[in-house]
Amino acid sequence: MDPAVSRKLNKSIAMCGVRFDPEARTKLLSFLGTLDNAEEVFPAIIKEVSLTIKDSKAEAKDIELAIQKLEQAAPDAHINPDDEHKYLRIIDARAVPKFRYDAHRKIFAFVPGPHALFGDAPAKIAMFNDRYHLLRQRLLRQKNFVPPLLPQSKQVYCPIVEVSSLIGASGHHKFLFGLLCQLTEGKFHLEDPSGSIELDLSGMSKSEGFFGDGTFVLVEGYRDLNASNPIPQFLGKVQSQHPLPWASPTTLSWSSSPIPPPSDRRPPPPGIFHVVFMCSPPNESQDATLRAHPILKQLHLRQVETRSEAMLVFVSDVWLDRPRVLEKLAVMLHGYNEVDVPPLVFVLMGSFASKPMPQGPGDHQRVRDLFGQLAALIQECPRLVAHSRFVLVPGPNDLSSGPLLPRAPLPPSLVAPLLAVPGLRVTLATNPVRLAFFTQTIVIYRDNLLQKIRRSCFALNPPQIAPAGTGLPPSQTQAPAAAGAVAEAAGVTPVPAPSPSPEGEALREGLSNPDETPQATQDPSMALEEDSALQQETRNLYMAMVKTVFDQAHLCPLCPQTVPIAWNLDHAMQLYPIPHMLLLADSCTHLTAEYQGAKCVNPGSFPVDLTFVVYYPGNRTVEVSSIPP
Repeated sequence: MDPAVSRKLNKSIAMCGVRFDPEARTKLLSFLGTLDNAEEVFPAIIKEVSLTIKDSKAEAKDIELAIQKLEQAAPDAHINPDDEHKYLRIIDARAVPKFRYDAHRKIFAFVPGPHALFGDAPAKIAMFNDRYHLLRQRLLRQKNFVPPLLPQSKQVYCPIVEVSSLIGASGHHKFLFGLLCQLTEGKFHLEDPSGSIELDLSGMSKSEGFFGDGTFVLVEGYRDLNASNPIPQFLGKVQSQHPLPWASPTTLSWSSSPIPPPSDRRPPPPGIFHVVFMCSPPNESQDATLRAHPILKQLHLRQVETRSEAMLVFVSDVWLDRPRVLEKLAVMLHGYNEVDVPPLVFVLMGSFASKPMPQGPGDHQRVRDLFGQLAALIQECPRLVAHSRFVLVPGPNDLSSGPLLPRAPLPPSLVAPLLAVPGLRVTLATNPVRLAFFTQTIVIYRDNLLQKIRRSCFALNPPQIAPAGTGLPPSQTQAPAAAGAVAEAAGVTPVPAPSPSPEGEALREGLSNPDETPQATQDPSMALEEDSALQQETRNLYMAMVKTVFDQAHLCPLCPQTVPIAWNLDHAMQLYPIPHMLLLADSCTHLTAEYQGAKCVNPGSFPVDLTFVVYYPGNRTVEVSSIPP
């Protein structure tokens, strides 16, 4: 066993609350030494031992019993590809369980449904409250916002206060967290459950990510009661819940300074192991031991997952009214029909027509005929009909629920020819939709989000992708940001920003983390080509959007006036905890990236560059493929 792992396990044994006699401790360490995933199996053994012992002392026989139960959950050596469908769950937006963080009890409480599509006025208030408390509890877990255990500790502590605590306070630096909004036209405010306060945006400099009306930010500064403006303002550096812009005594300046990172995919956030954020797989797919012990079930699925040869294929912008798209789609389908193991799932994302549909009385039948052509193509591939599932995700121009998010599935009457194919597995999914395959969670969202977010937010300095062959991290290849450029665009006069408080400067240094910037990855199977300046700019902007989406823990972090969201279904748009993979399909060029342990992929527009994405859950790799023109 690795010495580092051994030391960690000994420490965990000492703190688990169970006393092991010498023989039991030796047996436990001997068993864990034979495993590659000893740190994952250890909690399962402790849980089993705690269920069998009468007091806090464990003997060797208790360890043997726990090990026996683990061995009973061992999977078969071979997986039938047809059996993998029972491990696949397609979770629509309306089926996502809703959890609300209770700030007083510090737990996630389940909110029972059903949740109506159209909520009442309190539902809108609850939507923003839920977002606020979700991000705030994540922020308070960062070490710089946790009170030190000893008064004489040298730990940097930056307490976050509410807006109401500023009443009568002046001249002292404070940290606030809240929603950036425009309560009056042209004036930005910071709002939290206790109240709101106006912010001064002059002297704003560039930073990574996008910020605007509807995003949550962390503010550092002080309240100036002597300002000429009759409304007391909280002036200082501001940063969004990734990024977190800093404030100054007289201005609200934005910078690319280090900020509290979001929850990492590795490991899961502490304190949420008892919460099942996704629906469980059907009980008939596991034996009694796995149903009784969820941790053993996860270990079982993870071991089966590594032996899986499944493929998941994602295609965006399947314009069925373009003959060239149908021709290349047929090439792709016939190619996968000839492989040894056909793809488990084909996720076909809209828009399914190059123009909004339907527009006239005869367009409904025209769309049915287009799906009839798709059905004919699939019927030519009998192995795909027998072994694969086709998931249809509506796009921006498709007939569903209009601009309201989450988008409803395509009407069955439109895709009736596809549903009529004998033996074909077809799922009409919402947008967004979640795929749960073994232990992995994949979130799929199709929208022209980059266009919307650039139009609605401040265009700040996006993360740069290091040029090929430089070997430099993105932070060392960025051009220096022009201070005050965004402020000038907003119509305010930029002024020099004074230095932040000592606590803020220490916080900036203590939270520095090179992993905070999304890292673009290049598929080795694709030929490396020099990107044009426009393509490089688009990639950088897409990386900034990825950062904003993950940091705000929301697929569409815009105000409801820009993008309407069903208040009762806003939890389906949240990204917490971070999924294993986010397929953020946009109309811009294809790109794969990794951020905070999660993969983020844009398959690109199929009619434009004929690219699509293949994901292998067994080894968790992404492959960008292209059909020759």
